[in-house]
Amino acid sequence: MTPDEFIQKWRAVTVSERSAAQSHFLDLCRLVGVKAPLEDDPTGERYTFEKHVTKATGKKGFADVWRRGAFGWEYKGKHKNLDDAYYQLLAYRDDLENPPLSVVCDLERIVIHTNFVNSVKVKEVLTLEDLRDPQKLERLKWVWTNPEAFNPSKISETVTKAVVENLVSIADSLKARGHGADETAHFLVRCVFTCFAEDVELLPKDTFKRLLEAALERPEDFQGMCQQLFKLMQSGGVSLVGRIRHFNGGVFDSDAAPALNLREIQYLEQAARKGWESINPSIFGTLFERIIDPAKRSQLGAHYTEISDINDVIEPVILEPLRREWEAVRAEVAPLSQQAFAEGSESTLSLFEATPLWQQARDDASSKLKAFQVRLSQATVLDPAMGSGNFLYVTLRRLLDLEAEVRANIRFFAPEQPVAPLVSPKQMRGLEKSSYAHEIANMVLWVGYLQWLREHNEVVERSPILETLPNLENRDAVLDETTKTAPPFPSAEFIVGNPPFLGNYKMRQELSDKYTESLRAAYEDKVSGASDLVCYWFENARANIEAGRSKRAGLIATNSIRQKLNRGVLERILETGGIFMAWSDRP
Repeated sequence: MTPDEFIQKWRAVTVSERSAAQSHFLDLCRLVGVKAPLEDDPTGERYTFEKHVTKATGKKGFADVWRRGAFGWEYKGKHKNLDDAYYQLLAYRDDLENPPLSVVCDLERIVIHTNFVNSVKVKEVLTLEDLRDPQKLERLKWVWTNPEAFNPSKISETVTKAVVENLVSIADSLKARGHGADETAHFLVRCVFTCFAEDVELLPKDTFKRLLEAALERPEDFQGMCQQLFKLMQSGGVSLVGRIRHFNGGVFDSDAAPALNLREIQYLEQAARKGWESINPSIFGTLFERIIDPAKRSQLGAHYTEISDINDVIEPVILEPLRREWEAVRAEVAPLSQQAFAEGSESTLSLFEATPLWQQARDDASSKLKAFQVRLSQATVLDPAMGSGNFLYVTLRRLLDLEAEVRANIRFFAPEQPVAPLVSPKQMRGLEKSSYAHEIANMVLWVGYLQWLREHNEVVERSPILETLPNLENRDAVLDETTKTAPPFPSAEFIVGNPPFLGNYKMRQELSDKYTESLRAAYEDKVSGASDLVCYWFENARANIEAGRSKRAGLIATNSIRQKLNRGVLERILETGGIFMAWSDRP
């Protein structure tokens, strides 16, 4: 089938979704040159029409098309609300084995939503006319043949590293002219968030870019203009480019900006033109840390914990138990709706035709689902070796994704009521000794949160947009140097992280003999004297669980310290229960 034949045929069709869906999909297969479900998989085990799913009501339903490892596909009639179709797929996601793409279609538009774990979500729209474009047609074919091509994380990482190179150049130049490392870091953090806010439309269009373009003509004006903008972002107000919202939240606790020379403004202007909406704050925070310390420049990104490693920890520690709770709630809700359906057909779901029994069942089911949403919003997560917040950022996104499934089910029972997300950065707790890494972690969490809201078409109505997160503490996690005692970890339901690995001699070299001796003394009866530094994090996690301040913990350890942990800490960990270790073969 040629694009012209396809467009001519489907432009004229006005029949219902049910009548047209499979015929439309078969024509798409012919158009892009892929096999239809029955040709490719006669058993229907991995690619099929009407894939069985469990609806929020507990009844069996169907996703219009499903291909394992590629997509779930849902149709609506022409000009219908495709967001409703997307929410259906969200509610079915577990039953569809969490495909990387969620595709919705109204016969005139094909909307491709990405669903790759821990990456920004992207929505791509193809119209009938777009199918005449060979490149767009080839891209549509990738939905079947190469779904990974839609993964935004690859673009995100490239953009992130390019931005950091520009920021490193600015930092080097400012420090060479006598500006302090902390002053430089704080200024660049503000610039980073301003670029992001502009690209996700939290600031009027091109606010910062226009400022930088003007400064390229008159570099001496940069400092004054930048300070004015930061001052407005600190408290909100009106400017020549429009209303500036109230940001605050620690990032804009100061409006200070250095005078920049022309070359520095050029670096900043180049950085501002990158695609900030797709910046990956998880890697960005760690890369940003290297800007300040030239000794670590050659290690740029070397200490970044891979997303797969983070997931190896948070999946069994946090997400699996929460999903078990979620499945129990779904099982509890099912009989309520089945009771109502016994009265009549599914048409009773219409708010205008609802029977009293269905109304009561709907309210009861909705209440249980909303209670679980609240439960998710009360889950607290601690990273006691927080760094720039990578573990917490990834965890926050995964919790928001799980909450989105819950919200999609709530919408089914109460479509007339908006269901706002309740999960927020305030649930994250962290301990970090470096003051400026602590500041970056605060920004990373807010950037990740605001990105997620934008990807899911959630309106950001909060004011101030940012808040300081007091549960991110700037302190040593394992030693109070004033009292020479072992401070307990803060209470949190879950503990995750990648604590630092330093053996006995390296501890003395990098932390000093005095610090090392104080640490050994504080844990004298708990951790053996020659233990690796990471062992103190394991002991504190164990103590938190034993004292009832935490339920589960997962910390990364290396195989090289397995024997050291066995000298006492490991036994107590295993006796305590509820703690996981992800062993890494890497140095």
